[in-house]
Amino acid sequence: MNSRSAKKSYAVKSIVFIVIAALLAVCGNLTLKRAMNSLGVFDIVSHKLLPELLRIYANPLIIVGLVFYVLSTVFWLKVLSQEDVSKAVPILTGINFTFIGLGSLYFFHEHFPAMKVVGVLVIFLGVFLVARS
Repeated sequence: MNSRSAKKSYAVKSIVFIVIAALLAVCGNLTLKRAMNSLGVFDIVSHKLLPELLRIYANPLIIVGLVFYVLSTVFWLKVLSQEDVSKAVPILTGINFTFIGLGSLYFFHEHFPAMKVVGVLVIFLGVFLVARS
């Protein structure tokens, strides 16, 4: 395998790990949102903080969401160990932004006006350009 094909294979593997980390983080966010929708407002007033935290962390969906985050972090640390952060973070962020938008539309029926669609497309184009650099 020559140096150029080795670098390309290495870059493809990095992109795969970035996508996995991003999608796991998206799953974590959407799961946590679903849990918080069922739990209601999180009151962080100091005298209510401990009971509120106990109430929240007793919800199984909160635990599942956090597990998604931990798994995402494992893949993200792999990426950071081998890729420039200036390349990896924009790709991760763009993927997160895109799939959070789609997930919020699909699962939570959140408002997704045309300008948001255009914004997601612009972000997606930016991710593509960063990934190719």
